[in-house]
Amino acid sequence: MTKSGSDDADEPTVRMPSTPRGESADDAPDGEATLADSDRFKLGSELGRGGMAIVVNARDTRLDRAVAVKTMKRELCDDPTLRGRFLDEARIQAGLAHPGVVAVYDVGTLDPGQPFYAMEKVSGRTLRQLMNARSADEVRDRHDLLHFIDIFERVCQAVAYAHSRQTIHRDLKPGNVMVDEHGAVFVMDWGLAKRISTETAGTEEPRTQVGEVMGTPGFMSPEQTRSLADAGDCQTDVFALGVMLYGILTGNSPFKGDGARAVHKEVLYHQPDPPRSLNPRVSRDLSAICMRALEKDPRRRYADAGELAEDVRRFREFLPVSAIRPRLIDHAMSWMQRHRILAAAAGAVLVTLLVLSGVVGFREYEQRQLLDAAFEIVERSRDEVAELEAELVDVRERLRSAHDPLERERLELVYHDLGARLQVKHWEIRGVLTAIIGRTFFSPDPRALELVRRQTFELIDALLEDENYLTARAFVLSAIARAEADNVMRFSPEELRRLHDALLTAESGIREREESLR
Repeated sequence: MTKSGSDDADEPTVRMPSTPRGESADDAPDGEATLADSDRFKLGSELGRGGMAIVVNARDTRLDRAVAVKTMKRELCDDPTLRGRFLDEARIQAGLAHPGVVAVYDVGTLDPGQPFYAMEKVSGRTLRQLMNARSADEVRDRHDLLHFIDIFERVCQAVAYAHSRQTIHRDLKPGNVMVDEHGAVFVMDWGLAKRISTETAGTEEPRTQVGEVMGTPGFMSPEQTRSLADAGDCQTDVFALGVMLYGILTGNSPFKGDGARAVHKEVLYHQPDPPRSLNPRVSRDLSAICMRALEKDPRRRYADAGELAEDVRRFREFLPVSAIRPRLIDHAMSWMQRHRILAAAAGAVLVTLLVLSGVVGFREYEQRQLLDAAFEIVERSRDEVAELEAELVDVRERLRSAHDPLERERLELVYHDLGARLQVKHWEIRGVLTAIIGRTFFSPDPRALELVRRQTFELIDALLEDENYLTARAFVLSAIARAEADNVMRFSPEELRRLHDALLTAESGIREREESLR
C-alpha cells in the first residue's frame, strides 16, 4: 500500500509507526526485507518499517492477488508481550469489517518464527499529502472545502463504526488517512487501538514500543497528554478528529510549538481561534462543530465519532447542527438551501402570513422586526449571489484554458450547476422582496423597491451573459408589462430604457441562434 513520499514530518508519532499501508519504496531503507516466504504468501519489496514491524509487498499464491504483509522484526519475536500485542493489533483490525478499514486476510508465522498478518493492498495518497498540496486560495475555495469535508465525514464514519465495536484508535491524524485512486477513504494504523470493553486505562501498556508516549503531539487529547496510562475513551478520538477538521478548514494546526513538550502545553492550555475567524468561507455551523470536537473538557465534546459524523451530515444537508443553537435566520436560510425550487414560492406564503398578521393587528414594532429579519435574509442571499458569480467567473476562465476533454466536461458540469444555483438564488431573493412589498402594499417599503429593481437588472444581465436569451426575453417582457401597467416597482425612465435595450439584445440573440440552426 503505497504512499507517494513522506508526509508526516510535521506530526511525528511519539512511538514506533505501525501503519499497514507502509511508506513508499523511496522512503524505505536501502534494500529489500530479508524475510522468508510462507506457504501461501510470496514476499517482495519492502514498503516500510517501524520500531517493531516491517511491511512488504507480497503475492497471495492461492488467490493470485497482490497483498501487503506486516511482520514483527526478528529480534523482537522472542518477547511474548510484544508478540501478543502484535497479534492483538491484527485481531482488532480484522474485527472492523468496514469499507473505511483495511481488510485483514490471514495471520500466521513465517519460517523463522516471525508472526505476520496479510491485508488488503491499496495505493493512493494520504490526507496529509492532499492537504499539503493545497494553496491558500484552494483552502478558501468552496468546492475544495466541500471535497475535504466529504473525506472527513467518511473518516468519521469509519471511526464511528470502530467506536460502536468498543474500539478506539488513539492515533488519528491526516497521515493515517489514505485516499486511493478511486476516491475510497481508509483509516490506517491501528497499532495503538484499544478495546474499551476489555482493557482498563489504569493497567494498559503501549502497544508497539514499551516506554514511549502513545500518540502524536498536536493530535493527542488533553487527557492523553496528562496521563500516559489513561488513554481515555471515544472522546480521545473525537479530539483528534477535531484537530484534523481544523487543519482542513484553515490550513493550519490549532496547536503548534517547538518540540513535543511545547505542543503538549498548547493542547493543555491554549484555546485556538475559531476556524471561521481564520477562513471567512467556513460557515458558522462548521466552525462550531470543529470547536466542540476540540473542547478540552471531554464531557463537552461529542460523545463519540458517530455524533460528530451526524453533525457533519446535518451540515451538508443544511439542517440544524447540535454544536450550536440555530438562530431564526439560520432556520430560514437552511430551509431555502434544502428546498431551492420551492424557496421562490415561499415569498407567496410569507405574503399570506404578513397579510394575516396585519388582520390581527400587529403592532408597528413587531412589524418592523419582521421586515428587518426579511431584509437580513435578502442581504445574506445577495452575499451568496456575489460568491456564486465570482465562482462562475473563475470556472469560466478555467474552462476557456482547459484542453483535456475530461477536465472540460467536469468544468462544464460545475459551470451549469453554479448557473442554476445562481438563478434559483435570484428567484429566492425576489420572492422575499415581493413578500415585503406585499406586506407594505399601500405604502411600499423604498428599500424593497430599490432592491427589487436592482435584482431585476442583475438577473437580466446574468441571463444575457449566459446567452439564455429566451428566459431573458420572457423576464424583460414581464418587467416591461408591469412597468407600463401600474409601475408598482417605480421604474424610472432611464430604467425603462434599459429594459427595452435588454429586450433588443435578447431578441437579437434569439434570431442569431435560429439562423445558425437553418
